[in-house]
Order: sequence, then structure tokens, then C-alpha cells
Amino acid sequence: MSQTPLGVPTDGSVLKGPDGKYVQVPTKLPPFFPMVRPQCKEQSAKFFFCFTENGRQMLEEPEAGQRAIYLCMTQLADYEDCMKNALRK
Repeated sequence: MSQTPLGVPTDGSVLKGPDGKYVQVPTKLPPFFPMVRPQCKEQSAKFFFCFTENGRQMLEEPEAGQRAIYLCMTQLADYEDCMKNALRK
């Protein structure tokens, strides 16, 4: 498994999460990002905050975006589910 110096996977590999379950780490953001629908404001705000806080690039750290996706997987999943449902309507 390919990892950054911080231990964040860079190749979309399967990892054991903090809850002990294995998860597929997303490698990119959904195609509708950063769109927000009114019914998804809460999920969007939580994900955008997490992604912004964890995606700050430190010095020469090209993996900042990937690290943020990894650290915000729960918020990303909530945002993605809500947006997919909203866009179907």
C-alpha cells in the first residue's frame, strides 16, 4: 500500500479505519463538488469545513488534498449521499 509520510494512502487502497472496519479510501471528489443544494446545506457545510481545515498545504506537501479526503470520509459520504438524492429529484 502506497502512503504519504503521514501514513495517508495515496492509491485508493483499502484501509482499516478507526472503528476496525475496512474502508475504500476515495481518490477524488465527486463530479458535482463544490455544488450545494438547499436540502444539503448542513452536510455540505460539515464536509467543506473538514476539507478546508484538513486540506491546508503545509510547506511542500502535495498530498494535502488526499489527506483531507481521507480524514473527512464520513462528511464526504454524507455530502455525496445528500447531493446524489437531491440531483435525482
